[in-house]
Amino acid sequence: MVLAPQADNQGSAAAYAAEHGFTFTFLPNAGEVCRAFGVSSLPTFIIVGVDGTILYRQSGWSPGVEEKMSAIIDEELTPKS
Repeated sequence: MVLAPQADNQGSAAAYAAEHGFTFTFLPNAGEVCRAFGVSSLPTFIIVGVDGTILYRQSGWSPGVEEKMSAIIDEELTPKS
């Protein structure tokens, strides 16, 4: 699941998502969530494992980030023997 926190009340997150074709869920008024995860800049990507541990964290965008995150998610969701 992908969640996008809206840390302020500026504009409508739902309207913004629809305008840009985003299909993930926006969390309105998510300042507390941002503080809890130490988000101080956007974009910040955080992957949380099924046990609640942070598996990946990156602030800012860089080439290859999508592939890196996909690999981490695939690994986390692969059944362990």
